[in-house]
Amino acid sequence: MRPDFQVGLRQNRGAWILATLGSAFLLALVLRQVDLDVLQDTLAQCSTTLIALSIALLCLEGVFASLRLHLFASIPRRVMPPIEAAFRVNAWYVLAIALLPARLGEVAGAILMHRILNMRGGHAAMAIFSQRLFDLAVLAGLVLPVAGIAVLYSTLGSMIVSAFGAALIGGALLVLALSWILLMRPDVLLTPILAFAHRACLFRGRLQRVFQMLLQARSWSRHHYPQMNQRGAVLTTLGKWLANILGLWALIAAFGIERDAPVLWVVAVFYNFLLAVPIPTLGSIGLSEIGLAALLTLIGVPVASAAAISVVARVVLLLLPVLYGGLTWVGLVVLRKVPPTSLPRS
Repeated sequence: MRPDFQVGLRQNRGAWILATLGSAFLLALVLRQVDLDVLQDTLAQCSTTLIALSIALLCLEGVFASLRLHLFASIPRRVMPPIEAAFRVNAWYVLAIALLPARLGEVAGAILMHRILNMRGGHAAMAIFSQRLFDLAVLAGLVLPVAGIAVLYSTLGSMIVSAFGAALIGGALLVLALSWILLMRPDVLLTPILAFAHRACLFRGRLQRVFQMLLQARSWSRHHYPQMNQRGAVLTTLGKWLANILGLWALIAAFGIERDAPVLWVVAVFYNFLLAVPIPTLGSIGLSEIGLAALLTLIGVPVASAAAISVVARVVLLLLPVLYGGLTWVGLVVLRKVPPTSLPRS
């Protein structure tokens, strides 16, 4: 059954208009800085090998995401759904995230999980929220501190043993520990956070919805998460983000930026944050371009070159969902034609 992507268009016209205007405005700011000669030089100098490696790694990220979705979809039903269905859902979901306005991609994901994986609406929404929580724990709590420590070591050198460097490393290690606890036992961190917020009356008005979502997340972590393959959920999340960061690192390094690998690693991490920020844009188009151009400018890349690199990177990322969806469709067709193997009788 094909998902109805017109739901967001019919019910969220204001979101579509605001997202389109936001993307057009931000993208225009970047395109104004693009020089055609610099753009041609950028295309001529970029490494096709690293571009191909980046696409392969980002497609591998999709495989890990599909495997994780398969695990999360099995929680409320206690029966593992067909893994082919999880790959179908993720292929459509990647396309929705790349093209729909902010947060409507998640709505489309819930619809897909409901229609293809036969999940109830509440369970589908909680599965998406829980995966976002895992992504935040890995990206902000594991990847970013490691990248920060690497940059400190490469830039400060012997000063890393100073009190300032030791404090930063200690803070990074604390964040690493808390993020690992969030991955393995989410309720251990959510319970004190909710208790403090409730006593301090922090969740009022519009924040009441956030409070309700966190309550549901704690309930999920207590009742559903222990019933699933927790190690598989953590490993697929780590594999997903390792492939993602390496893929974006290869994409940025393909343009011949002469900077150390840890610096490009940090740029890739912050670029990921820009791709996920829920600001009204069409698939973060415009926002990520102006953000990547600003990051590259901060590390010494000329403005015209930074703008050209951000535009070319967006073109690659726009082609990726279509390529990944096509590869998924071909793979599923091939699997249907392969006869199932039977175990030899003893």
